[in-house]
Amino acid sequence: MATHPAFAALEPWLPPDSGVPTLAGLNAAIAAGAVPPCTDAGARIHFAPSATAMSAADYETRILRTGAVPTRPGNPHDAFNALCWMVFPEFKRACNALHAAQLAPGTAAQGAGRGPVRDALTLLDESGVLVLCGDQALARLLEARRWKELFWSRRADIARALRFFVCGHALYEKLLAPYPAITGRALIVAAPAALFEQETSAQRRFADMAAARALRSGIAAAQIPPLPLAGIPGWDPGNGVPGFYDNAAVFRPPHASTASGNAATSAHSACAPAPVSSSGEP
Repeated sequence: MATHPAFAALEPWLPPDSGVPTLAGLNAAIAAGAVPPCTDAGARIHFAPSATAMSAADYETRILRTGAVPTRPGNPHDAFNALCWMVFPEFKRACNALHAAQLAPGTAAQGAGRGPVRDALTLLDESGVLVLCGDQALARLLEARRWKELFWSRRADIARALRFFVCGHALYEKLLAPYPAITGRALIVAAPAALFEQETSAQRRFADMAAARALRSGIAAAQIPPLPLAGIPGWDPGNGVPGFYDNAAVFRPPHASTASGNAATSAHSACAPAPVSSSGEP
């Protein structure tokens, strides 16, 4: 289905013919797991065609109560959403539960626009990247958008102490035909150094569970900074030279508040990056 390095996380679940997974194939794959994902209400996740358009509240509530994730046959966007349920089940479960809670009748968010929590959940669900981090200095560079220092000067340290797992299904759809300005939203997950010596699957499971805990602890869009995917070593064929990172249209400089360090010093942990604007991202 795709050759970009980001798809390595999905590889065990992608069909061998490189086509869009079928509903039957998706349901067979999720049922074959040792512990099929469930919602907070205890419903087992499965994928079902959607006959009619639904409101956000109906969509999230249906998943929460029945486990049925609306999935349009042959639609790559929906197929990647389904695959993310298999690969990041705890993250997706937390997103669904928190969306449903925010949209429940009688809540402040009901009928009043998305609000900061649902903004963050939507950004992560569509464009999220779980950044497993074993070096707080690297986390601070990402928070501050010091892209060239992070991706070029500290390139060897990235190989040692950072891992990137795309959990946003819209990002996967974009990466079918990648372009330099694709930008995700980073949720930084602190991890022990020993984890980086383990299998990638163990790292992904750790990131999935830690991300779910971070969401349930409370999160807003200001805590998930932008991440230009082309900068990640090996994720763009041109990023092996330092001049690649001089393109300000892709590697945008920090806002004044970020550059000053004020926002970063108020963050409660590496999982709470400095505030950024949610506007103008590719």
